[in-house]
Amino acid sequence: MAAVSIPVLATPPVHRPRTSTVVLCTSSSDEWDDVDRALESLWRQVVRPEHVVIVVDHDDHLLEWAADAWSSSDEDGLMRVDVIANMRARGLAGSRDTGAAWSWGDVIAFLDHDAVAERDWIETMLEDYVDADVAGVGGGAIGEWDEGVPAWLPAEFGWAVGCSCPQLPEDPAEVPALMGANMSFRREVFAEIGGFSDAGDDATAFCLAIRRRYPLARLVFDPDLEVAQRMTEEHRSFARFLTQCFDEGRSAAEIARTRLFDLGLTPAFSRATPVGAARGIGDGLTGSVSGFQRAGAAVAGLACVAAGFARGRFQGLRRR
Repeated sequence: MAAVSIPVLATPPVHRPRTSTVVLCTSSSDEWDDVDRALESLWRQVVRPEHVVIVVDHDDHLLEWAADAWSSSDEDGLMRVDVIANMRARGLAGSRDTGAAWSWGDVIAFLDHDAVAERDWIETMLEDYVDADVAGVGGGAIGEWDEGVPAWLPAEFGWAVGCSCPQLPEDPAEVPALMGANMSFRREVFAEIGGFSDAGDDATAFCLAIRRRYPLARLVFDPDLEVAQRMTEEHRSFARFLTQCFDEGRSAAEIARTRLFDLGLTPAFSRATPVGAARGIGDGLTGSVSGFQRAGAAVAGLACVAAGFARGRFQGLRRR
């Protein structure tokens, strides 16, 4: 695929990025083992990132321990690991912004602290930036549940708990936004957009900020760019599921204010409810009680998405 002939960013990007920085964020000593596994997966990369930044969110004791355990120089061509304190507002957005500001790779990637990257993660990611109009690249997250997938969770609603879902593209394709657990951007994006805190705190808001400012820029989902996401008891919460559905609805309202629906770039939930409900009812009719539970979860999820969409549209009208 040929590159576009005009720059999509005010600062012309490196056409084919060669170096990468990976940002990992942590806020609790309870996450120590997860961060250790995430970091180990980066050491095992076929193409290692040149730079890793571990950001500790306002915890001086954890910062000291983490620096002793994980910091390393880039001597002999090895991966450099910096452990730094979050210098922005407390929370994930501030930590990500701090990590991005400390990074020097052509591409800045974000890996959740409880995710493990496939061995070709960096290699595949850099290859996807072959075109100059690609501003960001991301992939899916395969859930690894500590106690098994909840019986009530429809596979089509994996996005609501931070996992991949069947309706995601099967080949590399343009998408409205990238998954926060597994995403990357050209460093020029941060120089011109600002950070996650400036865009509205979450990954979807940041992606939409890119869309608004640079309509020609593309965000690419690559199904081969996978990570394994640890799913804990917290992810099994039905209340958390409904909250995420509501938030996704608000994001959809923001997408609707752009031309992304016109371009065929619809959110992951767009086909989730009818398919998830139908599949659940079908399973229920064959004797699976959990099938009816999944159908009910799909309908409840849709209701929350609709409520979030309505809230987002109302807020958008008030800002006009």
